[in-house]
Amino acid sequence: MVSGREGFDPASPCLVIAPHLEYPIRSGADILIDRKYAHFSEHVPFVDIIGKEAIVRYSDGKPVQSTPYKNVRVGKAVAAAATLYNRSHYLLEKFVTRDFVETMRRYFSDPDYRMVVFSFVWTAAIARRLPKMDDRLCCIETHNDEFKWYEDIRKSSVNPLAKLTASFSERWARSFVEEYGSGFLFLHVSEADQKGFSRRFPDHRSCVVPTGADVARDRSFSQENLAMYEKTRLIFVGSLGVKINFDALDNFNKRFYPVLKEELEENLEVLIVGSNPSRRVTKLCWKAGWKLHPNVSDQELRRLYGISTFSILPFNYTTGSKLKLLDSLAHGVPYLATSSLRDQAEEEIYPCLVSNDPKEWSERARDVGRRGITEEERVLLKDQAQRHSWKSIARLMFEMLSRDQCA
Repeated sequence: MVSGREGFDPASPCLVIAPHLEYPIRSGADILIDRKYAHFSEHVPFVDIIGKEAIVRYSDGKPVQSTPYKNVRVGKAVAAAATLYNRSHYLLEKFVTRDFVETMRRYFSDPDYRMVVFSFVWTAAIARRLPKMDDRLCCIETHNDEFKWYEDIRKSSVNPLAKLTASFSERWARSFVEEYGSGFLFLHVSEADQKGFSRRFPDHRSCVVPTGADVARDRSFSQENLAMYEKTRLIFVGSLGVKINFDALDNFNKRFYPVLKEELEENLEVLIVGSNPSRRVTKLCWKAGWKLHPNVSDQELRRLYGISTFSILPFNYTTGSKLKLLDSLAHGVPYLATSSLRDQAEEEIYPCLVSNDPKEWSERARDVGRRGITEEERVLLKDQAQRHSWKSIARLMFEMLSRDQCA
């Protein structure tokens, strides 16, 4: 069992264990791990990330090697059944496969890695199968307040099996942190997430490393043609196989879309972009008449952002959607968001809007549809995101670890 509480060694490489990560990256957790640790490699010799089907090495901020490996995937139904049978954690059962563990074990056995990062609490469960190594710094990227996350799933779900699976997952996570948490440094993305953990585990060692965004070096914004303003295009970007994103789209469809459609009529277009859309998402898009863009390339994603008027963040609950907000700003696209993101948004720059009132969404979309968005406004949006670039976030984390500023 790993029990790493030693100090940070910047002269050694870093190993990141992320069984959920797949390319092209689309989900928030995948983006956080890949982009943060890509830039973290600018401060250490190199970073190796073990993802779902490949090991990617970053050096000086750039990918220098990608080694694929075979990994048999586990379906949702099988993972849910295993969670209940083993009284385990759903994501542990879904992503931590035998193939993954065997691959990870080969890399972990290399003593040159002085810093090991586990993505999510449930991934750290692998540590129980590994030899004890007190001289390593072992970290857990929490990504969110996992306990609030599962509380929200239980409250929002009408499926008894989903409620039970969420309950078992939360119980497992709580038990794991209580028993093994002292061996890890927890990396939280916000003070709210840190406080959520601290209420349950007052003695856990942690620091806050905020979420970041990819921001282009220049301030140019490509516009395919002026016809992009003939329609008001709303874009939603995210992993389309997870419940929280379906619930957000369902909330948008029921509360906001009817009002927007009545106001804008044929001038409204909705783009749903993301990875692995579930049947429910596909059906919802088909019934609502939204354009579904599954598993697009990075280049195509930039193009879709480039023709969009707003991004939409219609979450009725959330524990970690700031990355979506920052990603929208980084592309120079304002957002329409519900009040559940108010604490995650900073200064609200026009034409961005945080409101639960569908009429206010409609009025803002109508106004911007008429006048367009100036290049100066887009620059201001992008400048706000620039303060949270992944490069800056990785440097912040390096400095905090080097100075041992984590409590």
